[in-house]
Amino acid sequence: MWTPGCCVRFHPKSLKLKKTAITIGKGKSATINAIVTKAKSGKKLATNHAPKLRLISNNPAIATVNAKGKVTAKSKGKAVTYVQTINGIWKTCKITVN
Repeated sequence: MWTPGCCVRFHPKSLKLKKTAITIGKGKSATINAIVTKAKSGKKLATNHAPKLRLISNNPAIATVNAKGKVTAKSKGKAVTYVQTINGIWKTCKITVN
C-alpha cells in the first residue's frame, strides 16, 4: 500500500497515463505507465524524482496491480485501476482480461 514519501518536496501539477485502457490475457501482465508534471516548473519529472503513486484495483479477483504499476490478470472480466498522486490527483485505467 502507498504511504507518503518523506522526501517529496513538491506537489504534482498533473498526472497522465500513457494508456487509459489495457486488454490482456488471463495469467499475463502489463504495465501502467504514468507521467507526472511538477507544479512550479511544468516540466516532466525524471524517474528518480517522481513522487510515489498509489495504485489500486477495484476488482483484485480479475486483475491486481503492484506499486510499480504491474497489472497481473487473474481471471476473465473487467476491472479499473486507480492511479493517485500524493496530493489527490487521480486517473483511471480500464483493464479487460480475456
